[in-house]
Parts: sequence; structure tokens; C-alpha cells
Amino acid sequence: WIYASLYLRGLGRFEETAAEMGRAVQQHRLNATWHSIWGAHLFDAGRFDQAIEEGLRATELEPNYFIAQHLLGEAYWYSGKRSQAIAAFERAYQIAPWTIAAGWLAAALWLRDEKARARQIIEAMGDSPEPLWGRVVYHLLTSDLDAAADWYGRMIDHRDPFALVYARASVLEPLRGHPRWPELAARMKLPAIAK
Repeated sequence: WIYASLYLRGLGRFEETAAEMGRAVQQHRLNATWHSIWGAHLFDAGRFDQAIEEGLRATELEPNYFIAQHLLGEAYWYSGKRSQAIAAFERAYQIAPWTIAAGWLAAALWLRDEKARARQIIEAMGDSPEPLWGRVVYHLLTSDLDAAADWYGRMIDHRDPFALVYARASVLEPLRGHPRWPELAARMKLPAIAK
């Protein structure tokens, strides 16, 4: 898990991360966390149907587990199934409103033109949400790249491991094309490659 998530994923080696997490799942078949994280590695690798299957398996194992619901939402989002994604983000948010799911849900609602509710969720997150990634993803998906860069910089300052985990994720692609990306990547000791 650590090798896949904190090393290979940060370098964008998504097929390898999916294979490594698959091995972790084989060793712990009833672990909802591993199934959820494997789903994340699978959607990074563009294997959306399999990512959704793993997300669903995780929610079957632990229906009230916010990580399983949230990562299922991401799998749906990346596969273009936005209504299902929002439903999963809603479930994750209901279970644990302080998590990354808040940022995803707020962004999805904003994009669906439910801006008042999106603003309420962001305001409820406050100025120091933990983890900070929820604010980054909100600003990424609502196309406020300067704010996304500011929040990502805060992640790096706080040594938040999600900064590395998401460094090569497809959702971060707009930020990797931003003029501030080379400095942010250098702070993590990563190559500043835009893709």
C-alpha cells in the first residue's frame, strides 16, 4: 500500500500502482480500505469499470465507511457517471462531513449549478480543513487554479501525504499546467513535468 500510494502513484506509474494494490487486496480480501484504494489506483490507470467494481465491493463490505463511499464517488466521476458520483459523495459527506468528500461534493454541486449549497459546504469546511485536499479539489474542479495552487502549497507546507498521493492524478492536470507548478513540484522533490 505505501509503495503503491506514496511512491509509484506520486510518479504517475498507475499500472504499477494498480498491480501493487491488487496484491494487497489479495492478501486482505475483506479489507474495505484496500478495495477502495485499489479502486483509486484503477481509475488512475483508466480502468474505470474495474474501479467501480472495487468501490462497490468496498461499500458492500462496509456500507457506512466514508472512504469507501468517497472513492466510489471518484470512480464514478472519472468514468463520467456524475449523478452516481454525487450520490456517493453525498453518502460520504453524511457519514463524515469533515473529509475530502466535502470538497468533491461542493465542486460537483457547483458544477450542477447548486452554488448556494456548494458555498455552504465550503464555508462549513472553514479555513483549516483537515485534510486540505478537499479544498484543492474544489478549486480545481471549479477552475480557480490560483486558489488551488495556494491550497496545494499549504498541503506541502503541512507535509500532507495527499500532496504526493495526488501529484500525478488526472484531476490535478490543470494545476500541473499552471505557472506555479514547477515551484510546487520542486518543494516535493518531484520532476516538474506538466503531464
